[in-house]
Amino acid sequence: MIAVATQGATFWTVFDADGADPRRITPSGGGFASGTAGFDSVAYSPDGKRVAFVAGATGPVTAANSGLWVADADGTHAHRLDDHWLTEKPAWSPDSTTVYASHGTLGDGIPGLSVYRYRADGGAPGVPAFSDPGCADYRPQATHQGFLFVERVCGAKPGTNTQPGDLALLRPGDRVPVPAGSFWNPVVSPDGARVASLAQDQVPGNPNHFVQGVTTNYLGSDLTTLPIATVAEGHDIGAVGYRPSGDVVFADRYTGTAPGDTAQVSLSAITVVADEQGAAPHVLATVVGAVTSIDVQPGAPLFGARPVADRVGGGDRVATSVDASRWTYDAYGTGGRQANSAVLARSDTFADALGGTALALQKAGPLLLTPTGLLDPDVARELTRILPPHTTVYILGGTSAISPAVEAKVKALGFMVRRLGGANRYATAAAIADEIDGYSADTIMIATGADYPDALAAGVAAGQNRLRILGRQGGVVLLTDGASMPPETVTYLEHVNPHVVHVYAVGGQAVKAVAKALPALAPSVTPLAGADRYETAAKVANSDLFGGGAPGRYTMVGIATGRNWPDALSGGALIGEQGGPLLLADADGVVGAEKAILTSGGLKGLAVFGGPAAVSDSALTSAANLAFGPGAWDQKTDRLAPSLP
Repeated sequence: MIAVATQGATFWTVFDADGADPRRITPSGGGFASGTAGFDSVAYSPDGKRVAFVAGATGPVTAANSGLWVADADGTHAHRLDDHWLTEKPAWSPDSTTVYASHGTLGDGIPGLSVYRYRADGGAPGVPAFSDPGCADYRPQATHQGFLFVERVCGAKPGTNTQPGDLALLRPGDRVPVPAGSFWNPVVSPDGARVASLAQDQVPGNPNHFVQGVTTNYLGSDLTTLPIATVAEGHDIGAVGYRPSGDVVFADRYTGTAPGDTAQVSLSAITVVADEQGAAPHVLATVVGAVTSIDVQPGAPLFGARPVADRVGGGDRVATSVDASRWTYDAYGTGGRQANSAVLARSDTFADALGGTALALQKAGPLLLTPTGLLDPDVARELTRILPPHTTVYILGGTSAISPAVEAKVKALGFMVRRLGGANRYATAAAIADEIDGYSADTIMIATGADYPDALAAGVAAGQNRLRILGRQGGVVLLTDGASMPPETVTYLEHVNPHVVHVYAVGGQAVKAVAKALPALAPSVTPLAGADRYETAAKVANSDLFGGGAPGRYTMVGIATGRNWPDALSGGALIGEQGGPLLLADADGVVGAEKAILTSGGLKGLAVFGGPAAVSDSALTSAANLAFGPGAWDQKTDRLAPSLP
């Protein structure tokens, strides 16, 4: 279903998904003065039962024809939520109980816009959704996961004109919104992965004429933004939305002649185009009037579905890394979830790979394992499946870790190769950190490199602070030699400003190493150390990098055996990409403080890495029962780029 509002109209129009069967909706009830208000924006709830709309009086303003309202889907039983309102489109929480809307003023000086949340039933006054002193926040958009995106202006000075600001993301547990990129009128996809925005290009040879278009990109990606549609000169784009499929819907507004009429009027062609370059747009319907709002009702194809416990991999460690990549990324050029790069590590030891999870997450690609002397054929096929030619593939370690023959094979497949290595595992970790952000990392995780568990959990956490999504400097992993600090790590840390950078010591060995080698830095370091590897993983999962464990911060967790490293390494890149933490299991499954993470609420899936010999079927069942309840979940194995909650 597609709903559109047109400027000045005292109704809005609802179409079927294919543009057929248009129905006009005029709200009524609750004292609403039908026929005396126009609607700049409408938004249907995810369950399709209700609609939020902004009313603007077409004549004298009264309480009956202005403000923010909610009604049943057919417009009946309307009730007003607030008399403060703006023309921006409201947003709904995934469970259809809460409406977000912005109100206030945006002008010269310090901006006064705030995002408020309202109970959709009108049972309580609206309250600020969050506190963001000194900033204006407006145009809220919510994803299926419950993440809230807003446009944000900060630091305005008296006498200056505040312009539309940057897109920012607020996740459960965040103290303030964090930057997510700069766009012109951005619209975020329901899964929070992509963003569509407007563009204006000069007409070739005519510097005074311009045409508008729609561009898309993976949110925060460093890839070139893709232009997917352009409207004719003299036309403009009135509103943009996303279909559940990922296609983009927009209103092409122009002046023309309506069927059966001779007068020139404002028209809007409701147009759909696939989210990929070169796709052919097609018109679903044409309406009279200038469309100001498009709302695509996704139904609830994901929300409310039974949770899934995925088992990923199990053939061997190399096959598991390929299965994790296949689960995470679609084939390149097909839309969906696209990889920007890939990371290759040796399959026989963890030494050079402990910083690799953070790198894979920063660069938006899988972490694949291969033998030292040859490129595994399945890994080669996976690289060519997910990456376009000339993409960078990162190789971890020197030529004794990944041989020149492997590097040559990767190049022969058409990819660029960047090798990151050093004289030892500590130097390699520092080289990886330098590749991510030089000495400008916003988050530094320090863990022992003499063993693997703490560094594996740390790598997933470091990847949550990543350039391409949050607009920050990124997160890295550095290694200690047990309770000692290697010179390569000391050199990196000596460049760190502890008043700016967030430093975490993960595990007891790292805490001791920092205290002994860098006593001046130690007071600024946050310790994340438990009695054992399992409790340490739980502390990492409850750290600020995961919103302090706030329910709803992530919808999935990953589980790998804590008794070996390969599955956790490649699985960490998978679960980190979904925004969730990595938990470690012993022979009996998830233990101790990790269990509370499974029962904290908000989970809609979990991924278990490796076969039953690594994490038993009984351990998988126990974890899923804790998270979702006995019999309330489904199990899947090695799905290919599945739809996610």
